[in-house]
Amino acid sequence: MSKITKLMLALALPAALLAGGNAYAAKITQWSYENEFGFTANTGTGLISTVTTNTHPTFALGTAPANPAFGGATTLRWGIPASGSGQSRFRLSDSTGIPTDGKITGAANTDSAFVPDLSLFHDNFVITGPSLTSATLTGALLLNALVPATGAEIGPLVGVFKILFKETPNAGTAGVCADGAARPCPDIFVIDQSASTPLTNILLGTIDGFKYFLDLDITGLQAVGPQSCAAVGQPFPCFGFITPENKTSGLNIQFRIRSEKLPPTETPEPGVLALLGLGLAGFGFSQIRRRK
Repeated sequence: MSKITKLMLALALPAALLAGGNAYAAKITQWSYENEFGFTANTGTGLISTVTTNTHPTFALGTAPANPAFGGATTLRWGIPASGSGQSRFRLSDSTGIPTDGKITGAANTDSAFVPDLSLFHDNFVITGPSLTSATLTGALLLNALVPATGAEIGPLVGVFKILFKETPNAGTAGVCADGAARPCPDIFVIDQSASTPLTNILLGTIDGFKYFLDLDITGLQAVGPQSCAAVGQPFPCFGFITPENKTSGLNIQFRIRSEKLPPTETPEPGVLALLGLGLAGFGFSQIRRRK
């Protein structure tokens, strides 16, 4: 190989590498998702049973690893119903209120509106006997790229919400309800924020030059009074809801996926690279001619 050929190859290689460093893949604009969930840790005495267990122990999408196998229940029941009353319970459903077996699937667009996912209801009835004091709702979310269908996968991303619960006597204590409300006394439902997943700006991962984030939104969650916070051992302010007797209260959980494009590596534009290559080549030729 001649000295000129060797020199041209040596000059061309760095330019080619620099030109390739600016290539970026397309943003993933749509994902399929699969969310498995259930109550995974429940405390309290007099808990009657857990029912409607999760019947999907593994994820079906792609080649993802097995679900974190919590096998959680989708309904919790407790207490002994008073005459003519129902049994107090927590129950999980899809966003339309239809009971689920612990799995919800669908599609979500990047940088778009929140997607309805899961609802939690508390049916409050007159009961006797001890009751539930806490429960942990666990979910595992798996995302699979749909547009473009690159085969990229994120997850399963596990999130937890610890629920603190107070089944209050309807007559109150010394005639006063725990939250200061009028009798019959409502029950108190509060999220333990220190033991729960944050709601915003959860980093999912980085794929082909884009960072992806998850935001959660819980409608129905509101600030409750200092007496209600104190009743479940939480500092004020705390967030949850209170459920009047013989009523149903609940939360709707939804999510969205956001993206952030990473800045590309700063490299000269292709036209500049071409001029640089020509200049270096000219310099190389002049050096060879000088030697001759």
